[in-house]
Amino acid sequence: MRRLVVALALVASVALPHPALAAGIAASWPVGHQPFGVAIDPTDGRVYVANSGGSTVSVVQPASGAVSSVVVGSQPGLLAVEPVSRRLYVSNSGDQTLSVVNLTTMAVSATVFGAGGLGVAVNPAVNRIYVAGGTQFVAVNTTSNSIISFVGVPGGQSWFGVAVDPSLHRVYVTNIASTSPSLEVLDDRTLTKLAELSLPKVVRFAIAVDPTTHAVYLGSEASDAFATDSEFYVVDATTLAIMHTTPLGRFSGGIALKSGRIFVTDMNGRVLRELDDQTFAVTATTALPWQPALLAAHPDGRLYVAGSSPDVVAAVANNSAPTIDSVSFSPMPVHTDDLLQASVVAHDPEGDTLTLSYEWSRNGAVIPGATTAGLDLSGSGAGDRDDTIALRVTASDGQLSTTANASIVVADSAPTVSVALNETSPTTNALLTATATASDPDGDSLTYTFKWQVNGVTFETATGPNPADGFDLSLAGNGDRGDTISVQVTASDGTLESSPASAAAVIANSAPVVAVSLSDATPRKKDVLVATATGDDADGDPLTFTYVWRLNGEVRRTTTISGNPDSFDLKGRVANGDVVAVTVTAADGTATSVPAAAGATVSKSSDER
Repeated sequence: MRRLVVALALVASVALPHPALAAGIAASWPVGHQPFGVAIDPTDGRVYVANSGGSTVSVVQPASGAVSSVVVGSQPGLLAVEPVSRRLYVSNSGDQTLSVVNLTTMAVSATVFGAGGLGVAVNPAVNRIYVAGGTQFVAVNTTSNSIISFVGVPGGQSWFGVAVDPSLHRVYVTNIASTSPSLEVLDDRTLTKLAELSLPKVVRFAIAVDPTTHAVYLGSEASDAFATDSEFYVVDATTLAIMHTTPLGRFSGGIALKSGRIFVTDMNGRVLRELDDQTFAVTATTALPWQPALLAAHPDGRLYVAGSSPDVVAAVANNSAPTIDSVSFSPMPVHTDDLLQASVVAHDPEGDTLTLSYEWSRNGAVIPGATTAGLDLSGSGAGDRDDTIALRVTASDGQLSTTANASIVVADSAPTVSVALNETSPTTNALLTATATASDPDGDSLTYTFKWQVNGVTFETATGPNPADGFDLSLAGNGDRGDTISVQVTASDGTLESSPASAAAVIANSAPVVAVSLSDATPRKKDVLVATATGDDADGDPLTFTYVWRLNGEVRRTTTISGNPDSFDLKGRVANGDVVAVTVTAADGTATSVPAAAGATVSKSSDER
């Protein structure tokens, strides 16, 4: 472990000044001197920290805050938990031993001498634990706690970090030879070397295996103590070749995997970096107030990072950006005068309260003041037919935010129409006029279709831009007294048609008209004056005529007859110069005409001269 101690001292000698306390640190606990390795017991959540500056492992219970310790070998550095057998394996570099701690009794149950002292990884599938020791590499049987396989490291090489992939029966070991660093690939049963991958830069303990893709993640050191060119490598499990490289910073300490993200500590840069496990891009950087060592992911969702200079282990609630799951609109489809409502489903990985903000745009131009979940399209400039209405919604947890975009095209709105007739009780010979009143939310030009019916039978249909149409009742068959005349109107914008509107009228009885004439305008006293009435009824109804005879203004006789003519005998009733008048009305049994009148003046006969 002396080489490790020297490396750490070198890092400390060029460390940057302490930055401000990172907001991501949720809590911290004091531990032993120079904490380095960290392991989590997933069964009860206890956190184990190897104190490389002494001979203890600190035991932290985050729920209660209790901290205790277990005495192990000299200068413990790396840890591995096997939760099923309830064991903790501690690699001690000071005395080249492996301590086996019973997690039930919290006491060392066995010590394996000569079992490395650097990187350590357990493989329950084959009951083995693997320990690197720089110039040697061993496999220890976890049942007997004895070394069962030994590999002598080739000259010039030094094996440090260890990770296992039980599914592929592989053990990965980092070789930190300064001139030719590499990744060694061994069979987990025989420790036979399967492959050796040359690495661009030295990788120490920053090694992890993705259990889903089987990719191997590596974090390198920088090219020298003052450089900032450390790198993150992704090794393909099939080709055993580096398939991706991401620039990092100074000195990669450890790697932890959590919730689709990769976390790497930078021991010299005093930061924790987050990488996406799909793009492998650095998505967040959290500043730490001290030099970090290794780290581990906890079931409580936090990362536990060893702080080597202040002798603490800290729970880092590394904040993640919210996720917008969906953006939907209602109503669907949306029209010009609708209130368009956005429904956003979002969540935060840490359960933080989210704030949603909205920005609406029309055909690419932001709509001023449109910053709520609803957009009233009836407002001026908000949106018309064929406009593309887009929403940019942002979910924020107060520190990080995520943006999503959605859009919808405004559909054509059907026009609306109403109709009214100029008469509700027209007569047989009337010109009935229908006037439509229509509106279109999109302002489209409209055409109108009028369908006229007599007692439910269509007689006439007309289509055109004129919002009014007439129906001549005087035409044969277009309607008689008692018939129901109806009109149905629809308005069309060329794409959509309105719902029909209708109006109706019942043809009323037409009053007859009458005219009258007298047989003589200057009758003699002994004449019989004959009045002939001429009547007409638009409905063709039979008529009766009422004749009212007046002499000098006084009614002398009233006669109602169904035919023509009527006469008035002047003999014995009149004198010369008297005025005889007749007034006639025609009746169809329901209505009576306007009276018609005619008059005559009695004149002297020749024998009276």
